[in-house]
Amino acid sequence: MRRSIGASCSLARQPRSELRLPCIGLRGPLNANASNHRVDLISTMPQYTYVWEFFIAPAARAQFETANGPDGPWVKLFRNAPGYIETILLRDTSNSLRYITIDRWDSADAHASFRSRFSSQYDAIDRHCQEFTTCENLIGEFAEGP
Repeated sequence: MRRSIGASCSLARQPRSELRLPCIGLRGPLNANASNHRVDLISTMPQYTYVWEFFIAPAARAQFETANGPDGPWVKLFRNAPGYIETILLRDTSNSLRYITIDRWDSADAHASFRSRFSSQYDAIDRHCQEFTTCENLIGEFAEGP
């Protein structure tokens, strides 16, 4: 069992692979102007984003950044799936051991399909990357748009 750090890590670490992420419903079409000219922006806007918080082991900073960076195994795996948009890795400027990842997908369904199709590869990467962190928290899932 991994140690918890700070209030945001008061619960034991739960690996990404053990979480079942619920789907978020999509909003209907948007009106572009008062004449009700319909523009379907939904198909071009990212609709599903999930955010993770990580506290890393000090000696594992380089490995963590590589694993979660633009050429790391997480992004390489995500790129195999239709609907993947991007991953953003952020380091906390107040706490150098705290990171946030933001994963963006076209839809919750695209992410769910990815999780189903690539579950064994996902689990393998998750197991490998556990040694880099002392705590992980799913901050939340978000729908984008108005």
